[in-house]
Amino acid sequence: MFSVEKYGDIMKTYRMRINSTPTELVSKASSIAAEKGLRFDGDESHGDFGAMGVEGNYRISNEEIVVQITSKPFLVPWSMVEKYVRDFFE
Repeated sequence: MFSVEKYGDIMKTYRMRINSTPTELVSKASSIAAEKGLRFDGDESHGDFGAMGVEGNYRISNEEIVVQITSKPFLVPWSMVEKYVRDFFE
């Protein structure tokens, strides 16, 4: 399940069902961040991330991860942000 909530033009919230343990999910995201030079600070319950002007945070509860994008450059389309969120956290 993947859903998107939009609050104005400056923030979106993505909700995704996770298919692995929180530990595995965070380990994967941390590895991807290290490979690509992205900022990722977090643990199995919550954290934040950022790269190239896109900033956000996440929290994991039960079998769901909620990812909030708190800022992004005007020229970066939301479709690109969504793709990277899915690649990073699914």
